[in-house]
Amino acid sequence: MERAGVRTRPYHVLVSEPNAWRGREDVVCHKLSGSVPGATYLQASRDLLVVCPELMFVELAASGAYDVLDLVEIGYELCGTYMLDGSWNGFTTTERQIAYADGLGAMADAWSPRRGARLAREAARLVHNGAHSPMETVVAMLLSYPQRYGGLGLSTIRLNVRCETPDGPRHPDILIPEAGVVVEYKGLRYHSAEQAARDDRRQNALVGAGYAVINVWYEDVVEGHLYERLVASIFRALGRRHRPRAADFEANQLLLRHRLLPRFRALQGGCDAWRAGAQAHMREGAPQGAFDECLDTP
Repeated sequence: MERAGVRTRPYHVLVSEPNAWRGREDVVCHKLSGSVPGATYLQASRDLLVVCPELMFVELAASGAYDVLDLVEIGYELCGTYMLDGSWNGFTTTERQIAYADGLGAMADAWSPRRGARLAREAARLVHNGAHSPMETVVAMLLSYPQRYGGLGLSTIRLNVRCETPDGPRHPDILIPEAGVVVEYKGLRYHSAEQAARDDRRQNALVGAGYAVINVWYEDVVEGHLYERLVASIFRALGRRHRPRAADFEANQLLLRHRLLPRFRALQGGCDAWRAGAQAHMREGAPQGAFDECLDTP
């Protein structure tokens, strides 16, 4: 397994009769019964087969260790062009995505009615293809997640798709196609002059082609009052008011942001106090300022 490039333990192995295998601390056997869909396994080496990403997604759903939100984040990574790792900024870009959202759903359908299929199918419906970074995933999920779970319900978004402009094709981070609105994630507060110039030229081309462009900085996602202003700006660009139907929308929105942001804040050099403050807020009903101080920690 080490020669094949597997870096973590325990190893999870699919077998037909788990009871026939002697237990080991570094090997976990999972029973695989019945027929399986075609193209389920990939030939990793001469004597090693591994499950395809789509089946891995269903297996993770069946493990009981992940809820829908966890699985949607994993789905964005599988269907995007980045991979979370231990590098300096927490992820590495890849040349192409290794799965597609409709493929995740198709595998869940083929796996039904076995364990994990229903949860995997629910999560796959909420995944969008083409995210280029973890924070693009966060912004996309905040925009597209259903309102009953705290998202804005903009389910038609598309990520990094080709848009024609007079200056040639552009690929905006997030497109809301029915209104011609583009959401561009700018990252942390400071960019290099070269990066800022490239971003401005791309934005100019999109504006010239008739798109409304909304720029999103990291602080706009993390800080509560800036996030409220961002939401208002997006809906003004859409030409309609933001009217959540769910009575508990604000509480669910706060919970969604707390679930999404801590793990990705860690990639940007955040602090444990952010998570602790968020949990205290939800537990005690404290005002937003109870944990805003964490946002200013380097």
